Amino acid sequence: MQIVSTNPTMPIGTSVIRRINLAGIIAEQREHLAATGVRFNRPKQATTESMRPTTADRLTRAARIYTEAWSAGSNSPTQDVADAFGVTYGAAGNLIYRARQAGLLATPRK
Repeated sequence: MQIVSTNPTMPIGTSVIRRINLAGIIAEQREHLAATGVRFNRPKQATTESMRPTTADRLTRAARIYTEAWSAGSNSPTQDVADAFGVTYGAAGNLIYRARQAGLLATPRK
């Protein structure tokens, strides 16, 4: 796909880019490819076997810290993970999310 300005001396502005229906274009292209026999595979759930050992160890450690903190009644097991790794709260949340995706932590009940 190529977007070309009607005025070659002016760049395409962000307001024009935002109005492009990318979801519709992607859906049309998927339909076209599906009609030609192309199949789309959804990404498989992450497992520790498919990760580098250091990544798997890091996620396993994050899951252990989170579980221990939660079991001990911590008000913020995510913050406990952040403190243990010396990372921000958001980075700890990412580790916990990835640990859940790898099946190392259960998904929280709502």
